[in-house]
Amino acid sequence: MADGQPIVIGQNNSGQTQTTLQTNASGAFPSALKVLNALGIPAPNAIFGECQEGVGVRGMTGVNLPSTPSVTQAGVLGTGFDRAGVVGVSASEAGVRGDADEGVGVQGSSRTSQGMEGRSTQGVGVQGRSTQGIGVRGESDGGFTGLPSSGSAVSGENMVGSGNGVTGLSGARNGVEGRSFSSAASGVYGQNDVGGFGVAGRANGDQPALLGENSGTGNGLTASSQQRNGVEASSQQRNGVEGRSSAQAASGVYGENLSRGGFGVAGRSNASERDPGSGGWGAGVLGDNTAGGWAGFFNGDVRVDGSIFKSGSNNFQIDHPVEPAHSYLNHFGVESSVMMNVYDGRVTTDGDGRAVVELPGYFEALNTDFRYQLTVIGDFAQAIVSEEITDNRFVIRTDRPNVHVSWQVTGIRHDAWATAHRTPAEMAKPEACRGKYLAPREHGQPMSAGVYYMQHAGDR
Repeated sequence: MADGQPIVIGQNNSGQTQTTLQTNASGAFPSALKVLNALGIPAPNAIFGECQEGVGVRGMTGVNLPSTPSVTQAGVLGTGFDRAGVVGVSASEAGVRGDADEGVGVQGSSRTSQGMEGRSTQGVGVQGRSTQGIGVRGESDGGFTGLPSSGSAVSGENMVGSGNGVTGLSGARNGVEGRSFSSAASGVYGQNDVGGFGVAGRANGDQPALLGENSGTGNGLTASSQQRNGVEASSQQRNGVEGRSSAQAASGVYGENLSRGGFGVAGRSNASERDPGSGGWGAGVLGDNTAGGWAGFFNGDVRVDGSIFKSGSNNFQIDHPVEPAHSYLNHFGVESSVMMNVYDGRVTTDGDGRAVVELPGYFEALNTDFRYQLTVIGDFAQAIVSEEITDNRFVIRTDRPNVHVSWQVTGIRHDAWATAHRTPAEMAKPEACRGKYLAPREHGQPMSAGVYYMQHAGDR
């Protein structure tokens, strides 16, 4: 066969050339052998290779090729040590397509570069579909860090377009699944350097958009940020973030802020209604315990800018002052149906039986509707309030000189906040809360009859 001369192999019934082979040694075209289909021939493939055990079509390029390829059974085998083993280009369909009922449709391996590389200006660079197995699988001996000395199992990049770096679709399994066997690496890692999301999850069904599970000793999901929130999640119908833990000393959701001014956990609600019967709880943070334990626990000072409503008692507990190592001391707060402040003290009347009681400078600005209590100490005597509160003071008189008097004054708050937030002592439950209880257990009712009962994921 002369170099560059066509060789005709077979003709069809009309006398047209069925297949033309043309060898090359002069560099007229880049391949060692060119195969052409004649126009009008129904056969769709330039070369079709079929083999029961070996390789249907084998292509090799480069130098120092191994005598025995590592892959012994393949529909198309391409091996390249400095260039691509197989290159497929198409204007509209797939550049390279591999179909397999059980094995691998397309497999690419490389010693120094990508095992498989797909590029597209509009469509999909590499697309894999599977009804039961893995659509696209990539393996790398170097891990997932992406450093020059270690590559990625799967890497997707879109530097100029508006599409995704990697898109995974599945009818029954995971759209994208990543695994790593290094304790310092990630199964799936996402990074965004221009202001977008590192990893984003979206779901339209009943399952979480992002799920973190750990069967070992680590966290189910860990997130950190230098400038913003560690975790921020939203949902139209369910919880934005739901965390569970089976460990006795661990937390379902744990938040920590390492700066000097941030929040460990922050909750915000945009509900304008305060009553659960008006369409929602309207709470920034809800703590619920259906087993009788603590719904919330704070180890440190707590500040509340607003009212505190409780259905139980107002208690405090300290180490017992007599035996602090072995006992607690419980005290209970005094409650009132109004916003009341209490002030008290002791005075001794002078030789004329008169004493002036000085109150704080803010007393009349904060209080109104005053009430007085006087108790004589040490001897029988009479005591009266001879002059009521004026200029933050009042006067006590006794019928004898030098009498010790214990006094108490109460006032009703009338500052700006208290005036704007008066709460009646009695009020009817809204329609949606009737038949429900703030303390269902104490009324012999199940916890699900509670006004603030929260439906858990396990109750679905």
